Amino acid sequence: MKNKTTQDSQWVICCRESGDYIDGFDSKEEAENMLVLYEDGDKMEDIYVPNFYEIQQWKR
Repeated sequence: MKNKTTQDSQWVICCRESGDYIDGFDSKEEAENMLVLYEDGDKMEDIYVPNFYEIQQWKR
């Protein structure tokens, strides 16, 4: 899986509250898979906040 900048991406993971860009992907499936990993990591670090992340389709 090759992460790309928002300029090359169709799907992005961002902070739901601020809208800050976190990571970009070529497919929604890649973004969903990475979102699970982000949330699992947050749970392991005891910093998990439900619905912190959001997947959006970036419009070119």
